[in-house]
Amino acid sequence: MLTYDMTQRGSHSLYEYLYLCIRHDIAHGTIAPHEKLPSKRALADHLGISVITVEAAYSQLVAEGYVLAEPRRGYFACELAPALQAKEVTHQESRCAPVTENHGRDAGESRQRGIPLLADFTTQATETDLFPYDAWAKTMRHTLAEESAASLVSEQAPAGSWRLRRAIAHYLQGSRGMEVAPERIVVGAGTQALYSYIVHLIGHDRTFAVEDPGYPYLVGTYRALGVTVKPVPLDKEGMNIEALRVSGADIAQLMPAHQFPTGIVTSAQRRRDLLNWAREDRTDRYLIEDDYDGKFRFAGYPISTLYTIDAADRTIYIGALEKGLAAAFCIGYMVLPVNLADRFDQGAEVYANTVSPLDQVALAWFLETGAYERYINRLRVHARKAQHAFVKALRKSRVGSRLFFEGLEGGMHFMMRVHCDSDCRVAPDKRERAIANEACRHGVALMPLSDCYVSHAHTGDSAFVMNYSALDLTRLDEIADVIADAIACVVGESCSQK
Repeated sequence: MLTYDMTQRGSHSLYEYLYLCIRHDIAHGTIAPHEKLPSKRALADHLGISVITVEAAYSQLVAEGYVLAEPRRGYFACELAPALQAKEVTHQESRCAPVTENHGRDAGESRQRGIPLLADFTTQATETDLFPYDAWAKTMRHTLAEESAASLVSEQAPAGSWRLRRAIAHYLQGSRGMEVAPERIVVGAGTQALYSYIVHLIGHDRTFAVEDPGYPYLVGTYRALGVTVKPVPLDKEGMNIEALRVSGADIAQLMPAHQFPTGIVTSAQRRRDLLNWAREDRTDRYLIEDDYDGKFRFAGYPISTLYTIDAADRTIYIGALEKGLAAAFCIGYMVLPVNLADRFDQGAEVYANTVSPLDQVALAWFLETGAYERYINRLRVHARKAQHAFVKALRKSRVGSRLFFEGLEGGMHFMMRVHCDSDCRVAPDKRERAIANEACRHGVALMPLSDCYVSHAHTGDSAFVMNYSALDLTRLDEIADVIADAIACVVGESCSQK
């Protein structure tokens, strides 16, 4: 029986501490691979805690790939490959780029034709009513009134304002459990500026592996910067490690917490495989961890970052603070390995910071006062509510039995798959576009999954990436009906729309 002193949990909640303890023991072999864990009730009775607490800890371990849940059999520890200098969170250690471009070809055409959009699932724009206008206005007034003129107009260091970098480091410790030195943080005007920095630091002669399907804008950005890009397919655990090796890439970029567009969470085993790959036979491989939607998990603990378990210091962590705040500022940041941070400092004369001093000081104050975290918490609550209500509306629609959903555990998007019978009147390779076109005619812009593939065509059921962050919650049934009728028209059922 697993035995832990729950009185030693410090500031952790009971379930967080139990999760960390079991995770530590699995990672270090104290709990053997494939070993069956105690039942929820047995462990709860043994530790003197509730079954709900054990269930929450087990659920988080399953989500991160440390534990496998088998129906009617129980919970079993997963087998993890040995890690080359992998760092694991211990019992007493700390707890625990954004898609903003519109890839919606149909949505753009609708706007050009003057058709008002009832809903746009091709963009990650956030509900404007949630923006903390009062708090941001207060921040700007405070900054202009209290800060010195020199601090607001003088040129910032190439890596960004020291105050902002310190505030980001503190924010990462509290929100993602990352111990980060401000000296390793570089601030830039969004992720595009950060990618440019990375390529300059690592070299234009390098090969970058990206997830396929993935974020289409990323491939174009890297190619514009003059580097070779190799799309690497995904499997159910994340980026396929064998395909990565075959690609000949030096750098691998991935979204391990909530991949776009699939919503896949990179498993604990695959994370170790990736870290091992970065250490194999050479000293100049890196992983770029885009913590896309990492904080937007609706149940349990946020999925831990690669950065927190990378003792070999091969991970470049990219975060962003502009989700939902792009109207006020567009600021991204990255955490560099020590050697790259030193290289950035040594070549500082070739870099110019791309964010205004006023925005940097204001954002630092916004972070320091907790206003940003309060906003993110409100946005998370809204996202959970919107996702649940919208999926419910889709499931009760006329084509609900044809719909299957993936990636509902978190994030600001999910995948909707549409099952079509063999007698569907539209060819498989044309169904997604046909459904999207039909929905667009009635004011709903959909993003076909095939738009996110780089190296090969999407096969299987038609699927759509549903960016729901700006949904009008008062019109969910109407939106679901438009989507349902579009699907019905394409799969051969009667069309009710005029």
